[in-house]
Amino acid sequence: MDQLVESSRRHISYMNRYQDLTEGMPITSEVKRERQIEKDERARTITAIKTAYDNQSLSAVLKKAFDINPLCQIDDWTSLLGEKADLTLTFEVGLTSPVGYRDRLRQRYKVHDPELNLLPYLSDAAKGGTNLEGATRVNALLVNRTTDFAVMFEAKFLSDTSTSVTFDPFRNQIIRNIDVLLDEASEPLNNSPSRRYFCLLTPEVFRRRPRSRHYGALFVAYTREPSLISDDLPHRDRKTAIEAGSRIGWATYEDCEYETQTI
Repeated sequence: MDQLVESSRRHISYMNRYQDLTEGMPITSEVKRERQIEKDERARTITAIKTAYDNQSLSAVLKKAFDINPLCQIDDWTSLLGEKADLTLTFEVGLTSPVGYRDRLRQRYKVHDPELNLLPYLSDAAKGGTNLEGATRVNALLVNRTTDFAVMFEAKFLSDTSTSVTFDPFRNQIIRNIDVLLDEASEPLNNSPSRRYFCLLTPEVFRRRPRSRHYGALFVAYTREPSLISDDLPHRDRKTAIEAGSRIGWATYEDCEYETQTI
């Protein structure tokens, strides 16, 4: 948080110093440094979600986010969210990587799975005590213990999802989030996996043009053909993995701003 405050101070100082002279200014190292907060995903995410949370407009944001998923049948987000006093909103949360996934991955290395045997030094490390996948960090986590409900937010401003992890070339960032969503032992999630939801948060332009981003292509694939989720999570019960396709949404920063303004 201190880093965001300092970035904000630098930006204010820079804009006050140059005022109307920024148009046409080349992209120098100073510009990138002093105006860094303009593209900071954390700053934008905290501002958007916290503002909607404070103004109690998150139900409207989530309804719009999940309405574009043809598998989602939920209309009453207000009841799911419950009372604001029962909600806990946290940012930059580390969620434990599922043990079942890591055990299966390690076993694949032990039997010399040809799909994974691409780099000898990775294969050697995987057969030791190396942790094959670290915690999955989500940008924001909204939890209501009373209604047994949670939403994980993965925010992307101009960046895209990662397409692999060190020891698994097929493990994309979206499927990592869904895997955690389904994991009963995931900390600090203590509610029922069937009551957990995953929500992308991006600029509106990318929701309109999903093919321009890897996460957009994955969102379309997983919500239109949820059996692909099961294909990408072979260590999960097939029925449970497929059902997760109905709990994926896509919100935008503009949604949060618009819904807040209409309160």
